[in-house]
Amino acid sequence: MGNSKKAATKASAKNEPAAKLHCGLDKGSWTVLVFGIIALAVIFIIASNILVAEYTFKLEKDGVPYVGECTVGGKAVAVSDGSVVVKAGKTLRIDGITEADGYTITEKMKNGYTTDNLFHKAVYDENGVTVRVANNDLLMFLMWWGLLFVLGIAALPLTNKIFPKFADKGWGLSKGIGLLFACITMWTLSITHIMPFSALFCVVSIVIVLVVSVIVGRKDFAPFTKPDGSSAMKIIVGQEILFAALLLFWTFVRGLRPEIYSIEKFMDYGFIMTLLRTDYLPSPDLWLAGENINYYYFGQYIYTFMIKTLGIEASGGYQLALGTTFAATIGFSFNLCYNLISCALSTGNPIYGKGILPKRAMPVAGGIIGSFLIAVGGNGHSFFYGKNHPGNWILQILKTLGLMQGDPYSNANDTYWYPDATRYIGYNPETQDKVIHEFPYYSFLLGDLHAHVCDLAFVIVGVAVVMALFMRNTEYIFTTLEKKPSAVIRSVLPLQVIVFGVMLGIFQMTNFWDYIIYTLFSGVVILVKSLYDADKNGQKLFDKTSWLIAGGIIAVIGLTFLLFNEKPLVAFPLYVLSAAAGIYYVYKHDTPLVRTAAYAGSVMSLSSLTALGFNIGFTMMSNKINIVPYNTSNAQFLVLWGVSLLAAFSLIGYILWEKFQKKDKKDEKAFKRAPFDFGKNITTVDLFAGLLAVWALFCVYVPELFYVVDIYSGHVRSNTMFKFTYQAFMLFGIVIAYAVLRIPVLREKDEKAPKRKGSKAWRVIAIILAFCLIIPACYPFYTTEQCMGKLTSENYDGLEGLTYYGTLNSNRVTNDGSGVGDTWSYVETARWINENIEGLPVIVEMHGKSYTDNCVISAYTGLPTIVGWETHERLWRFDPDSQNSSYQMVVDRQKEVDTAYMFSDEQAAMSILKKYNVEYIILGDLERSALPELNEEKLLSLGEVVYSCDSKLVNGNPTYVIKVDTSLYDAVQ
Repeated sequence: MGNSKKAATKASAKNEPAAKLHCGLDKGSWTVLVFGIIALAVIFIIASNILVAEYTFKLEKDGVPYVGECTVGGKAVAVSDGSVVVKAGKTLRIDGITEADGYTITEKMKNGYTTDNLFHKAVYDENGVTVRVANNDLLMFLMWWGLLFVLGIAALPLTNKIFPKFADKGWGLSKGIGLLFACITMWTLSITHIMPFSALFCVVSIVIVLVVSVIVGRKDFAPFTKPDGSSAMKIIVGQEILFAALLLFWTFVRGLRPEIYSIEKFMDYGFIMTLLRTDYLPSPDLWLAGENINYYYFGQYIYTFMIKTLGIEASGGYQLALGTTFAATIGFSFNLCYNLISCALSTGNPIYGKGILPKRAMPVAGGIIGSFLIAVGGNGHSFFYGKNHPGNWILQILKTLGLMQGDPYSNANDTYWYPDATRYIGYNPETQDKVIHEFPYYSFLLGDLHAHVCDLAFVIVGVAVVMALFMRNTEYIFTTLEKKPSAVIRSVLPLQVIVFGVMLGIFQMTNFWDYIIYTLFSGVVILVKSLYDADKNGQKLFDKTSWLIAGGIIAVIGLTFLLFNEKPLVAFPLYVLSAAAGIYYVYKHDTPLVRTAAYAGSVMSLSSLTALGFNIGFTMMSNKINIVPYNTSNAQFLVLWGVSLLAAFSLIGYILWEKFQKKDKKDEKAFKRAPFDFGKNITTVDLFAGLLAVWALFCVYVPELFYVVDIYSGHVRSNTMFKFTYQAFMLFGIVIAYAVLRIPVLREKDEKAPKRKGSKAWRVIAIILAFCLIIPACYPFYTTEQCMGKLTSENYDGLEGLTYYGTLNSNRVTNDGSGVGDTWSYVETARWINENIEGLPVIVEMHGKSYTDNCVISAYTGLPTIVGWETHERLWRFDPDSQNSSYQMVVDRQKEVDTAYMFSDEQAAMSILKKYNVEYIILGDLERSALPELNEEKLLSLGEVVYSCDSKLVNGNPTYVIKVDTSLYDAVQ
């Protein structure tokens, strides 16, 4: 008897791996963990060898190189030709050379341009000279990765609760959840003036997230187990290694071309610099003194949160932020695709039959395919265009047959240029319909930390939350009167809905287009899920009462958004009333339509509350929609989206084919009774994947029908096409990964199942689709080195991003060709300001067109100027009903700046300076060239020159920072 009990106990223990893993790790898990630690150590060893920039210093006196000895990082080095190589983070010391000796120390960086003491200052003392080479990239990288890891751990109990059916319980997504919720906590505390936006309170926000996460997710917390109780250590460790390696790789890539210059980088970096100086949110507008930023800048705020928490150098943080977007986009995409297929293979939602890969390999394969397509792949353009590109012969044939317009090459020189894939419609052939169809890898190469890039990885987390919501086991309330109201509320507002509602609020502040797209998407998902569950449980799907209730609630929500979106204090209570009404009627009359209306009211309330502080005082840039005057040609549409369309339509067709394979008479009657028939012969995973395909198609076709009115009147659907197809690209990546693996997996025949017609045809389609993956895979191979140069450690220039700008010859400065870098003094001036001026005093510098060299001081320091880049301010404050209002506002301020610099009317000039409370005037060659008639003598007399930097030009003049004597304003009427 005793022996049988002991045997039973042992058998029981073998069948309860979950209980064991609750308390600790088994032997296999420990092995995987040790392997992961070793792998991470190897990554960091690699990092220590590649994240170190080298600088060559040339020591000369009257053209004669220095010969002697010096020390570099404490080690003696012999100098024979005046050249000394110093790595970042090290110190160069030369004894016996004083400032009176007249030696010049010139820094020559590896990419060929030369600058004099541009970044590294030579400090003389009585015994010699010291040059400290700063910017320790390796240390910044380790601190950055460490903070992300801490944020992931803080949110882990919460993510376990959000993603109970995911194989890793959301471990791979926890960094995104932790970062978002720490940021929104700090945002809320700062915007309500409870706590300042400082490093200390950023840490406090992380602690708050940890405490809330533990409270919410402490029950059944088992981070190392899969839903079936087996160990999840392999997937957890694998994802950590993947993320660390990708973060290292793209940080290194950014160090090949770290310049914060061109396209949107001035704006993106300027937002970060202003936020670093801001104690209480919202952030002031660096390009419109006296106003707050009227643009979606929460994405830049997220990375400023990390920079401020760690106290690292801002331009290095900018590069690490780009590295994070790359690593997180791939890591989160891998996690989503892995778990989509893993859930499909699980007991509750099986994929019947055998596929082309072993069952255990399918989730990994799906994760790899999906993450590659989303973050690294391109559209079809690079496959077809270019002289030696694989598909160019197809275009040649089509051109010969008269079936294609335009040049079969990317451009007249028969060379491929990486932006061509994003500027195809309207450019080849040349038409008025010029649009942008950008995608993530192009964005990563470009290096702008813009709204759509900042939000990309977090959108993937949002889709994962919607998937977790869709996969929930919904217990429907069949007899609502027997249920407690609290049970109804919990069924309508599970944790996933609350989290996603908050995320939608964050999307509002990060990239408003994503908020619109995924609010609608989640509503469709909830409606389908409600219909599916109701049908499975035999519940009535539609009736007149539910149509009236749901229609009324949705109408209130829609009208609130259209009429009161710019009045958040009015919109928020209306959303809350809609949510309350929806929940009440779920209790009284539970149907899929009513449940969807309750969900809509709930997420709109949560998102509105989350973004309330941002939306108060924010002016909507545009909400006017028109019918498009142009459409994309069929040939161009297929070049860009052919593979995606094949995958989406094939997956939808396959799911429907699977659904109706076992249709009998009883099912036919049910189908007639309930036209949608959601609950018959279809798994929840297939249904969700099909919805992703439908929504990706929606995002592609919307710009073919409508566009949102903005300032780009010449390219009317450019911005709409950009934002919708950017999200379509991401969704299609998930769909393709699922379709490639799902379609070849066919149900096994059994005695009860009828013969399945068309099985071979579907396998052929799957093979074609898999073969077509080469089309989007071409882009990175043709473009990466073209944009970033050779990916070698010898080309690594470090993460400091301002140095490059100081080497340029600006076309905004009259250059006599006498030297390299007439913008050098502006970079030095910006550095001096960042080291010596605190807070947010207003400056005045020369205004300019967008994407020019003007307004560099405000961009590199974050200090607000009277008016900055023209087109940007016009866009941020664009009113479709009075389209010239923002233009006139910018022009008026530009005239004020001109008046202040010219000082021909002293009273008017002083009135303008007083109006904006200008504390510092920037006076350099950019200002002198733009306004030759400026009154330099008068400007210099307004106060003290607190900094000056000589120009590198022979005929150049110094750049001055003039601290205005504000007591002069007292006499101004």
